Amino acid sequence: MIAYYFTVGSISASNLKSIIANAILKLQEIGVIVKATVCDQDSTQKKAIFSKELCAENTIDATPYTFVINNNK
Repeated sequence: MIAYYFTVGSISASNLKSIIANAILKLQEIGVIVKATVCDQDSTQKKAIFSKELCAENTIDATPYTFVINNNK
């Protein structure tokens, strides 16, 4: 685990998308190759990753389960 956030209530999908993308960017900066993320099926996480945010922006390899950060799938 690289980060843990405490929130009051649910976090927005847009904010969660930013947290995931920033964490992956920071890992890439130090040479870590991220191959997978884990989602606990919560509706906010599903929205942030799959339906409307990260995967929906993938123009390199448009699949419902792949997203691109810094030109890396």
